[in-house]
Amino acid sequence: MENIILIGFMGAGKTTIGHLLAQELNTQQHDFDEILVEKIGMSIDDYFRYFGSESFRENVFYLKTDFEELIHRISSDQQNLRPLAESKTSDEIHETYLPRVTLYEESARFIIETSKKQPKEIVQEILDKVEVL
Repeated sequence: MENIILIGFMGAGKTTIGHLLAQELNTQQHDFDEILVEKIGMSIDDYFRYFGSESFRENVFYLKTDFEELIHRISSDQQNLRPLAESKTSDEIHETYLPRVTLYEESARFIIETSKKQPKEIVQEILDKVEVL
């Protein structure tokens, strides 16, 4: 099976869904941000700026979440502390979030709405789409 890549703003569920997918598919989960920085020495933003998103889209899933839900998840998650959001107001986080939405939507082959869904529902939706490929 080809790799499945999950993208989305902090709090969208990439880590949780990634762990569950890895268990379901009996494989390992890797953090793409870490791999990209390690392999080619640049951030995802820089990668898209230099190379565009088309080469990247095959199995890219954007975990789209309403901003209000993201704020709720970020503020209530005690396991995954996010230094980028820790000292910022909701408005400041929104300023970071807005420009990324278009990037995520343009980069993803599939958009999975995650608001108000349980992680297992999201995993099943991804698996259903991967089966069709």
